[in-house]
Amino acid sequence: MSKHYFPQRVTEGNNFNSGLLPFFIFFIAFVAITPILSFFGWRGIYTLVFFLLFVSIYALRKGRGLKWWFIGIILLILSTSTVTAMYWADPRYIVSLIFLISALYAIQFVDKIIIDKVVDIASYFFLVMLVLAVMGFFLAQSGVDPVLKFPNPDGRPNYFFYLTLTNSYLGNFIRPSGIYDEPGTLSFYVTFVAAMRHLLKKDNKLTWILLIFGFITFSLAHLIYVFFHFLSEKFSKKNTLRFSGLITLLIVFLFSSGIHQIFSDRLISRLVVSEDGSIAGDNRSFRMINVVDLIEKNSYVFWFGADPSCRFDYSVCKQLFPLMGENPLSPLAFQGFLVSWPYYLSVFMLVLSPLFGRRYLVCMGIALILIQRPAVTGLGGAMITVMVIYLMIDSIAHRLNNKRVNPFLERKSSHLQ
Repeated sequence: MSKHYFPQRVTEGNNFNSGLLPFFIFFIAFVAITPILSFFGWRGIYTLVFFLLFVSIYALRKGRGLKWWFIGIILLILSTSTVTAMYWADPRYIVSLIFLISALYAIQFVDKIIIDKVVDIASYFFLVMLVLAVMGFFLAQSGVDPVLKFPNPDGRPNYFFYLTLTNSYLGNFIRPSGIYDEPGTLSFYVTFVAAMRHLLKKDNKLTWILLIFGFITFSLAHLIYVFFHFLSEKFSKKNTLRFSGLITLLIVFLFSSGIHQIFSDRLISRLVVSEDGSIAGDNRSFRMINVVDLIEKNSYVFWFGADPSCRFDYSVCKQLFPLMGENPLSPLAFQGFLVSWPYYLSVFMLVLSPLFGRRYLVCMGIALILIQRPAVTGLGGAMITVMVIYLMIDSIAHRLNNKRVNPFLERKSSHLQ
């Protein structure tokens, strides 16, 4: 029997596990971040309070106590965050990682059975969302105007095209974003669902349908992740034929409909290397350079961040400093290493995971997604990152345990014979 480094398994017949808990986790992981809720005045902290209350009731009913690893991580997080709070004389830093702390708090009370159900719910949720996104894309292509628009939390307009939202709207071309603030967010969540399906060894047919439909976001990061997901697959003859047939049908459809030209212009062209050696679709490098320049001029930024406004009021931060967001160094610029170290630890663990086998290249792909979108400590992003790392560690631990046990069993079997 394999040893698991997180919560102990419970029986599949547990009625409570098959009830509301997977839906609560699904909601906070995949739905709570939608700008639709914020438009109607519902804030993420409200969702968090209800979520923590529900998880706490679940833990009390099951007689579950806090895990040693959770207590250790939380003490470390609070200790380093308190140092930053003292430096800036701003107590908000102490609870600045509340979404990550909440995700860790919840994960210690669940098991793979519950996460499996969460992933099933998310898989069909995103399948429907992506089908509607494709239909919304063709509605826009046909010249249909959006039915309405409303502001995203960052102030940018979000357009509702009957079946999907988008903040990328130019002429008859849109990049669908489902229920989210931008297309990249939709792609971000789809890749995480695909990675979790892979780690749970679920049917890869639905996984690849989600990934292929995800290209409707025209996200360059999506293309990069799909490359690593493909490398991690071990295709059987049946799956190879099925996958080849799916790709053939897709290519025939793209070329017969003329959509291939749109993908060439809007996605593939972003991979072109210009004369100065830069990639056309690279909008992160100059932001990283801004962070490096700021740290070189002010060494305190590395440890404590540039200014509290960069963590708690980005509109003010943009007026004080150059653009520094959405790159692997932005956590340093916004909150400093003493607060952002969980992000870098998460990426480090994901990057190293392929050392344990090719199937963990999906985790490398997730690491690259998090490098260009460092959302480990945010609402939604914290929960899905914790779930991926949970599944990764559980799978690696099971793999290593089998390697230790199987040779012994083989020797014992030979001796008995």
